[in-house]
Amino acid sequence: MKDVCVALVTLAVMYVPGLAAAQPAAPRVPQPAWRELGLTEMRHVLGMPIRNEQGREVGEIDNMLIDTRDGRISHVVVSVGGFMGLGEKKVVVPWADLKVASEGKRNVATLEQAKLDSAPRWDRIVSDEIKPSGPSASPGTTR
Repeated sequence: MKDVCVALVTLAVMYVPGLAAAQPAAPRVPQPAWRELGLTEMRHVLGMPIRNEQGREVGEIDNMLIDTRDGRISHVVVSVGGFMGLGEKKVVVPWADLKVASEGKRNVATLEQAKLDSAPRWDRIVSDEIKPSGPSASPGTTR
């Protein structure tokens, strides 16, 4: 009887680890094809923090400029300085100058401080030649 118990225990010790190894691995969550190609959504780029070489946060991506000839991002508008939108300035830097890396669940871009300091100011110019398409006052309004 003792020999049978020893044999059962031996079999159990040998069989149980094999059972654990035979368990199927957790199913891999399928990724969209665009993510497997290294693409990201624009909503994850706008607002992306920009850090300098020392790791200090110096701004964030405010807008993207797309080259309409090839459909690629050419430059980004970076909001620099200020507090809660007051006193900030916006500059334009080439997209190629940014080094984007994943930091947990979000992306962070690094840009050399010298390139940020020498970047031209972003001024959105509205042409005087473009007139509003609608009336300037509500219909029926008289002065």
